[in-house]
Amino acid sequence: MKIVWHMPTLRRTGCGLSKRAVELAVRAAAAGHTVRFVVDHRKCDGDLREIAGIPVERIKTDAPIPWHWSLQARSRRHAAGQALCAIGNEHDLLVTCQPEVAAVYGSQANRSPLVFVCGGTTLLHDATDQCSQAGRGVLYRAAAALDRQIKQRNERAAVQRCDLAVFNSVHTRERVIATYGVDPAKCFTVYGGTDSEQFMPVDASSRSVIRGRLGIPSGAFVICWSGRLSPEKHVALLIDAAARMERENLQVVLVGDGPLRRELEVRVDHHRLQKIVLFAGEQRNVHHWLQAADVFAFPSRGESFGNSLAEAMNCGLPCVALRPDGRTICNASIEILDGGRCGLLVDRDNPHDFAEALERLRADSALRSELGMAARVRASNMFTWDRASREFISLLERLASNGSTVAARPEAVKKRSDAQCMLERSRWNSLSQT
Repeated sequence: MKIVWHMPTLRRTGCGLSKRAVELAVRAAAAGHTVRFVVDHRKCDGDLREIAGIPVERIKTDAPIPWHWSLQARSRRHAAGQALCAIGNEHDLLVTCQPEVAAVYGSQANRSPLVFVCGGTTLLHDATDQCSQAGRGVLYRAAAALDRQIKQRNERAAVQRCDLAVFNSVHTRERVIATYGVDPAKCFTVYGGTDSEQFMPVDASSRSVIRGRLGIPSGAFVICWSGRLSPEKHVALLIDAAARMERENLQVVLVGDGPLRRELEVRVDHHRLQKIVLFAGEQRNVHHWLQAADVFAFPSRGESFGNSLAEAMNCGLPCVALRPDGRTICNASIEILDGGRCGLLVDRDNPHDFAEALERLRADSALRSELGMAARVRASNMFTWDRASREFISLLERLASNGSTVAARPEAVKKRSDAQCMLERSRWNSLSQT
C-alpha cells in the first residue's frame, strides 16, 4: 500500500506530533507499506530530505500572508489546495494531521481514502483561552474569537469529511464527536507511545550516578517536568507551587524550551527560586533527566494525551497532574493515570493544592514506590509504539481494503493537470468563504 503522510510541520526533535508520525510511519514501512512524508518547505528542518529512513518531499505553497494573525487559519485553508495539487494521486491512502488539508481533500469526488490523525483540538483550550483574554481589549478579544471560529470550522469539516479519524485519547475523541456531530463509527483512539527499553526505571545507585553526570545533588528531592514551554503546559503553576514548598534539598528541573521561557525565568526570579529551578533546555536524551527524578509534575490544562506523562510513567515515576473538569482543565490525566492509580490528581488549579500533592509524595517514599510501580506497569502495557503501530496499521489496512466506501480508486484517477489544479484551487477558495 502506498501511503502519503502530509504533515503541517515535521521536525527531528522538539515536536510531539512529528515524533508520533515518524514512529508510526517507520513501523508501517517495516510492515511492507511504502510511506513518504509531505511537508511545506518552510515547516521542516532546512536540510530535511528523509527522517528515520522515510523519504520527505518538501513542497512549496504561495498562500498570501494574512494581514492579521486572526486570519492565519483561513490562510492555511487556501494553502491546502495547493499542497494537494503537489501531492497528486499516486497513492492508495492519504494521511494528514492538518485539518485544512483533510477538509479540502475530503470534499473531492475522486480521491483515495482519507485518514485524519488528530493531534489535538482547539476545543481543549477554549475556556482557558477566553479566561486569559478577559483582561484584554475588545478588539483583541474579537480577533481571538474570529480565529477560534475559523479553526473550529476547519476542524469540523476535517472530521466530518474524512473516512477515518484517529485520536490519541478517549476524552478527545468523545469531545470532538459530541461537539462536531461526527459519526462515532469512524472515530478511533490510538494512544501515543514511548520506548519502554529507553524510558525505564533505574535503581538508587544508578540514579545517583545519573544525577552526578547531570550536576544534580544526590540527596535532593527532584521534581521533573518535560515538554514545550508554551501556554497550555501551564508550567507557571509548577513554579508557583515550588515557591510554597519547603526549599531545603528541593530541585525542580524543567526539560525543554519554548516561547514562554523568558517569562518563566522572570517568574522564577520573582519567587527567588534561582537555586531551586533548573532550566535544562531542549535535550536529546530526556530519559536521563526522568531517571534522575523522584516525581514527575504534569500541570497541563489542555492536553490531548501527554506523551511526556507516558514517558515519565515508563520510568517508574509517580506523577502529579490536574484533574480535568471539562471546562478550564481539559486533559486526559484521569484516563492516562488510570483514575489516580498511577499518580495524584489535584482537584483545584491553584499552587497551594499542587504543592500539597508534591509534598505528600516527598514525605511518603512508600507511596512514591507504589504509584511508580503502577505507572510503569500501565505505561509498558498501554503506551508503547509497538502497540500503537499495530492498532494504527490495522485501521489503515481495513480502510484501504474497503473500496465500497470510496467514490473512485486512485488507480482510476489520472494525475491532475495544471488546469485541474487551478480549478480545484478556485473551488476551494470559494468554499473557504462559506
